[in-house]
Amino acid sequence: MSCFICNSKSPYWLLLNSKGINKDIINKDTINLGKTVQTCSYSCSKKIEKYLPNNYGDLVLNKEDFCYWCVPVTKVEKKFEILSFEELQKMDVFKKEIYLQNLKQYCLKNNKNYNFYQDIYDEDEKTYNIENDISSDEVYSDDY
Repeated sequence: MSCFICNSKSPYWLLLNSKGINKDIINKDTINLGKTVQTCSYSCSKKIEKYLPNNYGDLVLNKEDFCYWCVPVTKVEKKFEILSFEELQKMDVFKKEIYLQNLKQYCLKNNKNYNFYQDIYDEDEKTYNIENDISSDEVYSDDY
């Protein structure tokens, strides 16, 4: 067999079951897939990833050749970012409510004081109103 990427006749580095390879991307006239597909090196293995599903660990046939095996992490958790009052003003009401709930969760998880962030938010609000020349009567007007 030869390397799937570079057609080298050298011994395989990674041996895969071909049933998980996305055959729609491959030119079927030039490449004939057998039961297995091999790559000759780490760099060729990185290039073949575009033809493989995200979690292709089950397709690897020579797991014993690696001192450890881990499937690449595909989901990266976004870090929570504390927003300023001005950034919150640009949000709609629904997103703002979700953000405030997430802020509470963040504070609970990370042993942070939610009241501290609420005080900063209130101070930001006052600063924003002063900078934009908004009187407190305009902001907190009541129709009653």
